[in-house]
Amino acid sequence: MPWIALGDEAYLDIINNTVHKLNLNIPSDGDCCGSVDNLLFLTRGGGGCFLADPFSSAVHPVADLALFFKQQTRKEMFSLNYYGRRLSIKKVVVDWPQGSSVEPVVATLLTNSINMHENTIFVCRAGTDTVGKKSYRTMSVDLWNVLDIAFFHGNLYAISTCGQLHRVEIRVPSDGNPVITNVKELDTIGSPRRGSNDDYNEDKMVNFIAYEKIIPTEEAYLVESGDKLLKLNPWIMDSNPGKTVRFTVYEAHHSSPFKWNLVRSLCGRALFLGRHGSNFKSVPVGDGHYCAQEDCIYFVHDSGDFGIYNVKSRKMMGSLVPDTEVLPQPQRPWIPTWVFPRSPVCKLRHLD
Repeated sequence: MPWIALGDEAYLDIINNTVHKLNLNIPSDGDCCGSVDNLLFLTRGGGGCFLADPFSSAVHPVADLALFFKQQTRKEMFSLNYYGRRLSIKKVVVDWPQGSSVEPVVATLLTNSINMHENTIFVCRAGTDTVGKKSYRTMSVDLWNVLDIAFFHGNLYAISTCGQLHRVEIRVPSDGNPVITNVKELDTIGSPRRGSNDDYNEDKMVNFIAYEKIIPTEEAYLVESGDKLLKLNPWIMDSNPGKTVRFTVYEAHHSSPFKWNLVRSLCGRALFLGRHGSNFKSVPVGDGHYCAQEDCIYFVHDSGDFGIYNVKSRKMMGSLVPDTEVLPQPQRPWIPTWVFPRSPVCKLRHLD
């Protein structure tokens, strides 16, 4: 099972419900903005972006992303309609084939604090070298209302608030920076914005918990699961909007026109869902991820909304932690996120 990174030293072992303290090998001035598999994605206040393995001390700078982010921030500051506008990194995903000897391809979803509908997708290869500002025009694209991005079969997909799916086609040289060659808006049917009415009416009892109505949110998440691309729509309690109580899951059917099919199973897999910069992970149960329940979604949120949802039974299986208030608070900006160690973790000691 993966662990939940709660801070620069605190990790939550959800199997034993125990918080451990690790001597992590990450830069002391890095703020965690999410994770990708076994790597934490960190930024520096003075500039700099990098992927760091907290267990092996391996660090992969993402210099082009840092330079592009700085360039875009400067451009926003000098725009005529600038008024406290601040760019932020909403999501980072990585395409890194197992056993590859070259640095990974990194895709980033950027947004700003004033108009959350304006988004920029930027792709680059991790490393210390930069290709220069002129090349960034072929490495970035502006899209509206993007909620999430995910790699699938070598291309990048982006989902919008209206359920529309875009395929961002990328050409990746063997050792150079990727180039965006085309952006295609897929003709989509069966793409509900916030959960379908048919799904809502199929079993009315599922949509009421203790006689309280639940409603779909504006959020949508993309996850590569096995050989499938899934879309997840969370539902919340009407009286408690900070509490996730259900997920609706759709599978992408790459036909013409493209459509989303409602599914009731994860085919024996488990999904690990985070927020903001975190990459989402699908694992086959029993493949080294013991104790994970099949067809379940394990989710964490920076608001403290942690839980387990069973897709087959359409029921919450309980919280990942009994009381989030007792969890240690990080000393610097840190988003709770999943991390998947590639080898057994040693030198653990309980957090005092």
